[in-house]
Amino acid sequence: MLRTACSLVFVCTLATALPVAAQDPDTTLTVPIRHELRFDAPPATPRLRRVSAPPTSDSGLATDAARPRRRPAALVPLYAGFATLQALDYASTTRALSSGAGVEGNPMMRSIVGNRAAFIAVKAAATAGVILAGEKIWKKNRVAAVILVAAMNAALAPVVAHNYAVR
Repeated sequence: MLRTACSLVFVCTLATALPVAAQDPDTTLTVPIRHELRFDAPPATPRLRRVSAPPTSDSGLATDAARPRRRPAALVPLYAGFATLQALDYASTTRALSSGAGVEGNPMMRSIVGNRAAFIAVKAAATAGVILAGEKIWKKNRVAAVILVAAMNAALAPVVAHNYAVR
C-alpha cells in the first residue's frame, strides 16, 4: 500500500514538472517542483535478480567474475584415464587370480572379486563416484577437482602396474 502511494505521489510530482501548454500555443509554462516526499517506513531491501547478459567492464569486455565457469580442460582426460585404469585393474586382477599366481590384497574386495558381476559393478560405481565428485567440486574449486581426480589416477596406476607384474 505504501509503495503504491509513493509511486502515485512520484508520478504526480513528475506530471507537475512537465511543460504545460498555455492559452497561446507559442508560450509554454513550467510549474516548479516541490520535493517533499516522506517515507514513514524504512526503504525495502533491494532484491537481487539474475541478469541474462554478463556485466561488462568499461572496455566492454565481460569481467572474469561474470563469465560462466567452464569445466577445467584437464578433467575430461583425467576421467577417461581413471575409467581406463579401473578397466585395467579389473582385467589385471582377474588375470592374476585366474592364473593362481596372485591373491586379492584388499580385504574388502576379497569376497567381491570372485563374482564377476559384483566386481564390475563395484568398479563402475567407483568410477562414477570419482567423476561425480570431480564434477561437483570443480564448480566451487577448479584446482581441487583436478588434483582430486589426478590423485585418484596416481593411486590406481601403481596397483594396475603391480597386478600386471604378477605372473
